[in-house]
Amino acid sequence: MGSSSPDPLYRRTAARIAALIRAGEWAPGARMPPDRELTERLGVSRATIREAMIALEVQGLIETRFGHGARVAATLPPEPAPGGAPAPGFFELIDARMLVEGAVAGLAATRMSGESLSELRALAEAVTRPGLTLTEIAALDRAFHVTLAAATGNSVLAGVVEEFWRQRAQFPHWARAHNFTTDAAVARYIRDEHLAITEALAKGDAEAAREQMQRHCRNFGASLLENWELFEETEEPPPDIAAMFTRPG
Repeated sequence: MGSSSPDPLYRRTAARIAALIRAGEWAPGARMPPDRELTERLGVSRATIREAMIALEVQGLIETRFGHGARVAATLPPEPAPGGAPAPGFFELIDARMLVEGAVAGLAATRMSGESLSELRALAEAVTRPGLTLTEIAALDRAFHVTLAAATGNSVLAGVVEEFWRQRAQFPHWARAHNFTTDAAVARYIRDEHLAITEALAKGDAEAAREQMQRHCRNFGASLLENWELFEETEEPPPDIAAMFTRPG
C-alpha cells in the first residue's frame, strides 16, 4: 500500500510559525523576526522561510508593509478546521503554470485562428491605456491567458487555466510585488511579454510560444522575489528559488 506524500517543507514550516504565533510567541501587531533569525531557529533555508511567510500572509496570520517588514496580524483569524485542504504555495503555483500554460501556448500555436490572434493583440495593448489601476491591469492579464487557453479548443485546458487564476487571487502579492514602480511600467512589462507570446502564436511556432509563455510565468515569480528583498531588508535572494526564477538577461 502506498503512503501519501508528506507536506512540503514550507507548509510544515508555516505550521510551526503559526503555532508559535497562536501560542503568543509574538503578540498581535508585533514585528516578526527577520528571516535570518527564523532560519537559524527553525533549521530551514531562507527560501523555505520566505515561502512559509507568504503562506502565512495568505492565511491572514501576518501582514507586510513596505518599510515595516512582516508583522503579526492585529487580529488573528480563526484556526482552520482539521483536515482542510491547504492553499497552494506561491511558487508551486508558478511551477504548475510554467508547465501547463507553456504546453497550452504550444498547442494554441497549432490551432490559433486569426480572430483569436486579433483578440489577444487587443488585450495585450489594452493594459497600457492611461489611468488603469493595478486591479484593472490584472483583469486584462487574466483575460489574455484565459482567451489563449480557450483558443486551443480544449475546454478542459481552458478550465485548468481558469483555476490557476482563481488560485492566484488568493495571493495579494501580485499587486504588492509591483508597488515599487509605476502602474504604467507594470503595464508595459505585461504588454511586451504578451506581445512576444502573440508573435510566436502568429507564426505557428509551438516551441517559441511555449518558451515565451514559460518565461512570462517565471518572471512573475522573479518580480515577487526581487521586491521581497525590499520588504524584508535582506541582502541576497535565496539561491535555490532564485535560480529557478531569475529573469533572463
